[in-house]
Amino acid sequence: MEMHVSLLLVEPEDFTRPLYGGGGAVIVSQILRSCDECVAVVGMTSDRHAIGKWTYADIYGRRRLFLPVMDRARIEETVLISRNLRFAVALAEHRKALREVGIESVFSQTWAVLWFFAFWPGRWDLCYYYPGLHNSILHGRHPLLGPIFAGPYALIHSFAVRRAKLVLAAASQDAIVRHQRHLRCLGARVEIHPLPTATDTELFQPQPQETVRPKLGLPLGVPIYIYVGRLTAVKGVPLILNAFQIVRRSRPEALLLIAGNGEERPRLTRLAQRLGIAESVRFLGMLLPEQLAPYIAAADAGLFASYDEGFSVAMIEELACGRPIVSTDVSGARDLIVDGKNGFILPDRNVPSYARRMLDVLDLPSAEQFSRALAVQHYSMASLWDRLRCAWPAFTTETGGARPANN
Repeated sequence: MEMHVSLLLVEPEDFTRPLYGGGGAVIVSQILRSCDECVAVVGMTSDRHAIGKWTYADIYGRRRLFLPVMDRARIEETVLISRNLRFAVALAEHRKALREVGIESVFSQTWAVLWFFAFWPGRWDLCYYYPGLHNSILHGRHPLLGPIFAGPYALIHSFAVRRAKLVLAAASQDAIVRHQRHLRCLGARVEIHPLPTATDTELFQPQPQETVRPKLGLPLGVPIYIYVGRLTAVKGVPLILNAFQIVRRSRPEALLLIAGNGEERPRLTRLAQRLGIAESVRFLGMLLPEQLAPYIAAADAGLFASYDEGFSVAMIEELACGRPIVSTDVSGARDLIVDGKNGFILPDRNVPSYARRMLDVLDLPSAEQFSRALAVQHYSMASLWDRLRCAWPAFTTETGGARPANN
């Protein structure tokens, strides 16, 4: 098979179907939409591709070289080992096939992929993109094991990340400075460049509530809040539910929409029932972007309560729809929210204070125009691609440097 590629994009994703989700999916899908066939893809499949064999596949409308190293059904099996580590094991199983293309440039945003290439003998030009600077083991799916393994994870990661030729992060500059200081304490001097994520500002845009709410079966004239994100411990959703209970004392007609899925959903459902607000909380599940956009436009405000964030794509989607935001003080929040202008940032996790801001955010008359302008000017797909091309020459050497459309 004749191969003419200059970059390997390696991710534990099923590339035989559209990607959607957080900022990481935005970055990967934008690369695939904007680069020509010089980018080869290594990942998972749910189709009939032979595992461990290079083939051609139609990925985001382009015929690309594709190496599936595992079947998606295999990685979704419930086991103690994380999906990222299982994917790294699959890479090791098919390392001979990885070498067949003779390409040394690798882009990934997955820590286990970084570890694999950093410690695999040979020369690799690695571009590693932090989707968030928090310790993913500490805030992972196993709350009891997380604190035990967080220290070893941080130490190993510090050795791996300094082997990368370029390190990017979806985080604010302050968060990056703190993380670089943390890495230096572990003996790694690493320069990290900020690369905030982006969204499709044509899909996510303001819509008249009197038009969009009836289509979604939502009432007019009542406060509607929306949370968008994974339902996992690091997202801190119980703070939102507890604050919403207080909000309903003065606004009993208010509704809370929760868009997303994750291992915390059963616990959050039980918490809503225990707080007596279950009839006013609607769990929407995982939505495709075209399904999500109308719900955001229909809401009065977006809510975030994370303990840690990278640079939240959900926040940018809500800004693009002109929605004000109430958020905890996480990375990226101060870049996106001007306190009292298009939302509020909570300095702590005080439930009454959060509830008070949920009421205050309903009365910010200039929020829609301000939020929308901020998103279009700084966080469109085109602006993301410009920053990415400047940061990593491998995207421009043989791609023709095409500038993508906003969608």
